[in-house]
Amino acid sequence: CFERLRQCKVRDCDVTRFLNRVIPDGQKADGTPLDRSKSREVLRHFFRNGAGNDHPDVAGTKWALWNGVTEYMDHGKAFKGAGKGLEYDQRMNSLLWGTGSAFKRKALELLLTA
Repeated sequence: CFERLRQCKVRDCDVTRFLNRVIPDGQKADGTPLDRSKSREVLRHFFRNGAGNDHPDVAGTKWALWNGVTEYMDHGKAFKGAGKGLEYDQRMNSLLWGTGSAFKRKALELLLTA
């Protein structure tokens, strides 16, 4: 998987398309639009500046996108329960069994099929 993703360079338009698919805009419960552009920009930051993503063999590849996704979910994204002593439990549960795990699985599937 690593070699396959590392060997595939991505253009800015590919990154934007991926980000829009993995973090789409939506609607709130009341029907008002939900703009997730800030989350997409944070993930773009991890793609460009994440740990190890400046390595010449990794920079600008699908592996850098995947690495950015995992760093964003595992370390960058805030989870419910922050400030109540529950954030670490929430983070672990989400990353192992919940929405964090599903998010990473969806991202990897998109990277492997696109």
